[in-house]
Amino acid sequence: MMTKNNFISSIFLILFFSTSTYAATVDYSFTKLPSNNQVQTDLSGQLKVSLDDNNPNGALFTFHNMVETGTASSITQAVFGDDNSIFTSIALHSSHDKVKFTKIDNLGGNDYQFIQTFSQSATGTNNGVDANDEWVSFFGTYAANQDFESLTASILAESFHIGIHVQSIAPYGGSDKYTLNQQVPLPAALWLFAPALLGFLGFRRKNKV
Repeated sequence: MMTKNNFISSIFLILFFSTSTYAATVDYSFTKLPSNNQVQTDLSGQLKVSLDDNNPNGALFTFHNMVETGTASSITQAVFGDDNSIFTSIALHSSHDKVKFTKIDNLGGNDYQFIQTFSQSATGTNNGVDANDEWVSFFGTYAANQDFESLTASILAESFHIGIHVQSIAPYGGSDKYTLNQQVPLPAALWLFAPALLGFLGFRRKNKV
C-alpha cells in the first residue's frame, strides 16, 4: 500500500515533469538601481523580460513594458553581461514596428566577461518599448555544452546579468537603470497543478476520517 509520504512524492514528481513540459518560457522582473536622477517612480512592477527556450541553439530574450498598469515610460537600452560564457553572441532578433534598436559600442567599464549593449535608434522619436503591445527581442547563441538550464543557473548565481535603461515620459521626467531580478520565477503550469495537489491531499484526509 502507498504511504502518505510516497503519495506526496509521486504527486511532486508528476508536477516536476509536467511543469518542465510547459516551462519553455519564463518571465523575470527587474529591480531599480540607486541613482542621482531623483526619479521618484519605481517602474520595476511594469518591466519584464521573457526567456524563451524553444530553440535548442539559444535563448530568446523579449522585453516588455506594461505601461497601461504603470507609468508612461520607455525601455531605451539593454545590456547583457555573461561571466560564465553561456553565449557566443547576442544579437537583435525582432521588434514591434514602432520599436527600433541597434547594436552600439559598450558604454562605461567592462565589468563582466561578455557585454553586449543595444540602444534605441537615434532616428525618429520614442523608438524604445513604451506601450503594452510593443516589444524588442534579442537572441543569444549558446556556446558549446551550454543550454537553458545553464542560463537559468547562471541567473540564479548572479553570473548572468541584464540591465535596462528606462526613460520616463513627461510629466514625470528623468531616467533610471534597472537590473535583472535573479529570483527564479515559478513555471505557469505550477499554478494549474497546485489546486489539484491540494484536492488530492484533502481527498485522502477525508477518507481517513
